[in-house]
Amino acid sequence: MSIEQRVKQFYDEAVKINNNTLPITKANKEITTLRKFIHNNQNFNFHEREKAKIFSTIEIYFSICNRKNKVGGDNEKSTLSAQNLIEDSLKVPLFTTKQKKTMLKWYEEEILPPNVDSLKQQEKKNQQKKYYEDSDNEDPYEYDEEEEEEE
Repeated sequence: MSIEQRVKQFYDEAVKINNNTLPITKANKEITTLRKFIHNNQNFNFHEREKAKIFSTIEIYFSICNRKNKVGGDNEKSTLSAQNLIEDSLKVPLFTTKQKKTMLKWYEEEILPPNVDSLKQQEKKNQQKKYYEDSDNEDPYEYDEEEEEEE
């Protein structure tokens, strides 16, 4: 099986899992296999079409695992996570900068609690405010270099 065919197979299986044609329990196995595939073929020169399919596959698994959060029936309380897949994808030179930025947003969305972002933004605003308040004060060092040169 060629690499192009394998990429298509990954994408097709992710779509089937997303459409509930395949059982959701198969997602963990597919995510693990995709992680290994990306790692083993990170230096392969993929065509843009295959890169886009791999990225779309990761996006599907992220939406299945992390946005829907709970998978399986009421009896099964397992949760899936695409965190490791996203981490591994960020480490390889396979994806474009735009794709990596998107994956980084997903990663931050999954890892950081919701209040952490707002706390960081508030801290940044406080630092900026402090900086501007300090700049309004007079300079504690008074330089009289011009006066000394004139004498």
